[in-house]
Amino acid sequence: DDGNPNGSIGWDIATTADGGYALSGTNRIAGGLANAMVIKTDNNGNVQWAKSFESGSTDESLGIIEDADSLVVIANQLGQSASLYNGVIMKLNGSNGAVIWAKDYDIESKANRPSAIFKTSTGYGIDYYNDIGFSLTTPEQLIINTDKSGNPLSIFKVSDPVFRVPRGY
Repeated sequence: DDGNPNGSIGWDIATTADGGYALSGTNRIAGGLANAMVIKTDNNGNVQWAKSFESGSTDESLGIIEDADSLVVIANQLGQSASLYNGVIMKLNGSNGAVIWAKDYDIESKANRPSAIFKTSTGYGIDYYNDIGFSLTTPEQLIINTDKSGNPLSIFKVSDPVFRVPRGY
C-alpha cells in the first residue's frame, strides 16, 4: 500500500524459488494514466522490493513468471505508436527488480494486449489479444514465441486453420 488515492490491482502472481511471491499489476489507476508495477515478497508476504514502470500514459503489467534468478513480465503501454497499446516483455533481476532487458511489440498496428506468459524450450510463449480499439470488440488471439532475450521467433493466429500449438506449451 503506497497510499495512492487511485488504487492498485494485481493481475498475476508467481511463486518464487526462495519461497516468496512475485506480483504483477497496475498502480495509481486514474483516467488515462496508470503505472505497471511488480512487487517481490518473501514467504510471509513482506515486500522485498517494488518497482513501478511508466511511459507517461497507461501501462499495465499483466503476467509474470520466474525464470532461474529472473522475473519475466508481460505488459502493455498506451500511446507509444499509432496502435493504441503496444505489448511489452521485460526481464527483471529477481533480487532487486532492475531491468535486464525490455522489448516492445506493435503487431499489425492494432491494440496489443498480452494476457499470459509461459516458459518454452526456446524462451517464452505469450498469449496475446489484438484488436482495433480499446474494448476488445473484434479480438484476434495470437501466440508469440520468443527466444530467451524476448526476440520474436514466430507468431501464430489461433484462428488460422493451420494453427498448431508448438511443443513446450
